[in-house]
Amino acid sequence: MANRKTLAENTAAEAPETAGAAEETGKAEAAEETAETLVYIGPSIPYSKLRSSMILKGTGAEIREYLGELTETYPEIPHLLAAPKDLPEALRRVSGKGTILHKYYQDMLAKSKAARVG
Repeated sequence: MANRKTLAENTAAEAPETAGAAEETGKAEAAEETAETLVYIGPSIPYSKLRSSMILKGTGAEIREYLGELTETYPEIPHLLAAPKDLPEALRRVSGKGTILHKYYQDMLAKSKAARVG
């Protein structure tokens, strides 16, 4: 009985390239379920729950659910979320003219100003 292999072991032995793909899929699903911390580096959005320098904690799905309809109105939001370890570089890029993050920030700023007036 000690020589019996499990179904997973047999499948992996027969098709190692498929097993590797399944393992990668499992890692992606596990990463999706892993809690993470992100910092919103865009401008505050008036009349909403999203403020500049706001810290968001949770799984990717939880964060997307929290942001919900805001990302439909402001598609730049996901680009303006940074992991704490990447924060100094992201802030440098947001403030540097000519970078895509600067453009996203400026677009968000214009939309948030229009929302205040409207």
